[in-house]
Amino acid sequence: MAILFDEVPTSLIGVFFRAGKLGWKKRRIIQCWWSGWRHGDKTIRVSCAQLIRIRHGNRFLLVPNSRFKQMQPPGGVTKALSHGRAVLDKLGAQIGSDYKVGSKDEADLRVHVPGRNLIRFLGWYGSGEGREASPADREFREELLETEILPVDLFGSPKLQKYRTTITGPRHSKHFGCTELLVQEFFDLDGLETDQVEFLAGLQESKSCGRGVGVNAKFGWYTKEEIESGGRFPDAAKQPWSIGDHAQWMI
Repeated sequence: MAILFDEVPTSLIGVFFRAGKLGWKKRRIIQCWWSGWRHGDKTIRVSCAQLIRIRHGNRFLLVPNSRFKQMQPPGGVTKALSHGRAVLDKLGAQIGSDYKVGSKDEADLRVHVPGRNLIRFLGWYGSGEGREASPADREFREELLETEILPVDLFGSPKLQKYRTTITGPRHSKHFGCTELLVQEFFDLDGLETDQVEFLAGLQESKSCGRGVGVNAKFGWYTKEEIESGGRFPDAAKQPWSIGDHAQWMI
């Protein structure tokens, strides 16, 4: 059920009970409320993303980050829809990409929200209103189909099931020089048919698994242990890829 903007609480007691209904961790939301209250009119950077878990056997499929030399789950920053802009304006949220790489990023939910409205922003985001609800249409297509990692004829209509939302922070970001909060939604590629499973199995060649992943690879398969190590192989001659910290949250 969608949450009305005016129903999102700003009091500590209201936050505690609303967090349970939204499925958020109460302790994390109370930390968000406290940080937001302390910041007042000062802004907090919030980055929202939707990521896709694809696994076969004991390995998970990761793809290169477009800006950094690291592997990560397929997916990316959630985009606001046109009718979500009114809510963001009411919240005083400054929407737009911190990286300033082009107009395609202007709807990205990398926003600077006044601390006093942080909980209201999270309530709006949790409702799913006015923003992308799933990475099935855009991110899946851009990162897996258009790159020809997966064939359109087999994976053109993916079934994605959300199974987890993580909230990291608020914490100080050295990179951006401000307080930052990360919201990550994770989706499973679900309901696979036999031919889809067989195709994924065929992708797991030695050159696409773990230490065999080359510097120009379009994707890689990694085990839980390899992901948790950050992609470090102590006895390997070269370390062409690191693995993003957020990849651990999908396991």
